[in-house]
Amino acid sequence: MDALLWLTPVILFSLYWFDTAAAKEQAVIYGKKACKDIGVQFLDESVVRYHTRIQRGQRGNLCFSRAFRFEFTINGQIRHEGYLRLLGKRLQLLDMDLPDEESQSHSKHLILDTPYSKETNVYALRQRSQERSNCRD
Repeated sequence: MDALLWLTPVILFSLYWFDTAAAKEQAVIYGKKACKDIGVQFLDESVVRYHTRIQRGQRGNLCFSRAFRFEFTINGQIRHEGYLRLLGKRLQLLDMDLPDEESQSHSKHLILDTPYSKETNVYALRQRSQERSNCRD
């Protein structure tokens, strides 16, 4: 009985560890694809998880929402940051800080905001200043 008491936290921690590793691999795939689509270079071949919380999924079930940070470069000299958030292993948000061509001091953000519905498998890449189509007034 005591062995079961000690084994339960170890098993739960192991499950969390493997689930986090799988989510990190998925985040690297999403980051690489986004960088390739925009035409920038994904740096260090890695992402860094900086926030984890429990959140309800699209079907109402509880799952982990993990936020990751990654770096990319446009010209090979200056590093820029990108952020993505996964709900389970699905991409929920992608935010990339791109420098503005006119002035290097200001930047524009490209955001990939994914819908929850499985019927529409469309991802909307837009600038942060544009209005969201899925927000209610």
